[in-house]
Amino acid sequence: HTNTLSLSSQISIDDSVSVKFSVQALIYPVLQGLDLNTPSHQQNHNIPILHRFIMARFWLLYLGVDTSLHPLLLSPSFLHHPSIPPSLRSHLNWTNLLPAKHIKHYKPVGMEMGSQEVMGQEGNLLPVLLDVRAAPLLAEQGVLGRTPRAYILTCEYDVLRDDGLMYTRRLQDAGVTVSSHHYDDGFHGALSFAHWPFFFDVGKRMIRGYMDWLQENL
Repeated sequence: HTNTLSLSSQISIDDSVSVKFSVQALIYPVLQGLDLNTPSHQQNHNIPILHRFIMARFWLLYLGVDTSLHPLLLSPSFLHHPSIPPSLRSHLNWTNLLPAKHIKHYKPVGMEMGSQEVMGQEGNLLPVLLDVRAAPLLAEQGVLGRTPRAYILTCEYDVLRDDGLMYTRRLQDAGVTVSSHHYDDGFHGALSFAHWPFFFDVGKRMIRGYMDWLQENL
C-alpha cells in the first residue's frame, strides 16, 4: 500500500505525467512508522494476526535498517522528538484526527530520552521514518488534495486501524472524496478469510463492499 500510495502522490503533482490514477483503494493500510503508540496500537498490541511487535519488525525490514532497533521503535513516540517540527507533527496528531470513539481512554506516549547511544540510534532511524515515500500520512495538504478519490478499509481489531482513519480525515480535510469502510468486528487480514477453509462473515462483507465500490467508481 505504501509504495503505491507514494507513487500516486508523486504522479498527482507531476504535471509532465499525462495519465493519472483515477482512484486509490487502501485495505488496512500502513502509512506511518513514527508513532506505534496510537490508540489502535495500544488496544490491539497482542491481537492476531498482526501483533504490534511484528509490525515494528516489518517496518525495519521494509526500511532496510537494523532489525535490532525494534525495541526503540516500540518504546517511544517519535512524534515527540525535539527535531520534528510542530507543523509536521500535526499531520499525525491522532488526538485531533481520530473520532472520540476510537481514542477512548488512550493517551499519547511521550518520548523518553535515554543514553547517548540510544539517542544516536534515534538519529539514524528518524530520517527514514520522516521520508514521505515511506510515510504518506506526512504529505502536505496540497499534495493530498491532488490525489484521486479514495476507498479506505479499516478494522477495529487491527494495529493499523488509526493509520487508515487518520488518512481518511486528512484526505477529507484536503477536499478529496473518501469512502471510509470501518468494520467494528474486523481484524487485520479478515478480507482473506471469506473462502474455504475459513468462512468469516466479516470477510464476505468486506469483499462485497469493496467490489460494489469498484463497480461504482471504475
